[in-house]
Amino acid sequence: MAPVSERAQNGQSAHLTRRGLLAGVAVLAVADRSFAQTDAPVYVISRSRLLNESEPTRILREAELALTAKLQSELDRVKEALAREEADLARRRDEIQGAEMARLATDFDRRVRLYRSQAKEKAATVQAAFQEARAKLVLALPPILDRLRIEVGAVAILDADQALAIAPDHDLTDRAIALLNESVPQPEVPEIDITLEIPAPDPAPLKSE
Repeated sequence: MAPVSERAQNGQSAHLTRRGLLAGVAVLAVADRSFAQTDAPVYVISRSRLLNESEPTRILREAELALTAKLQSELDRVKEALAREEADLARRRDEIQGAEMARLATDFDRRVRLYRSQAKEKAATVQAAFQEARAKLVLALPPILDRLRIEVGAVAILDADQALAIAPDHDLTDRAIALLNESVPQPEVPEIDITLEIPAPDPAPLKSE
């Protein structure tokens, strides 16, 4: 009856920096001409900072952590209830006939498996919902970054996290964060019912006359 793993909870903040969120945006903003044909400079922004320090991503991150904590409380509640039942079943072992004890033990195992399945499903639902919310945010980045490119007269804006050397005055991360904050409305926070039902035991079979 394991709770949501620490890996699932600790992984929430890491979602914002995963490469998959920016698939197709390896070059964040590029003008329609080659580097060889212009003297315009190349600038960089830090993808990880942009996706972690902007206001919309902060809102999503804090909401996800709060909902994950509530889900963990629900899982702990069900786990504790099942643990009490298991202790009571063990205490009554000598009072219950063998066949009935075997039935109760089998049914208890079924309910534990159901609990674990619910836990996994709820955790996956929360994770998927917030991944989708972050993906919508990422879709807003290209026009914002191209606006920034035009603003500074750059031929390209690249990912600072992948650059080998950066001139400090060519790092536009702070400006990109400011543009994202002012251009993107407050994100829609997923609303998910994380209430769990304690699996009910199967009723005892009717005794034949």
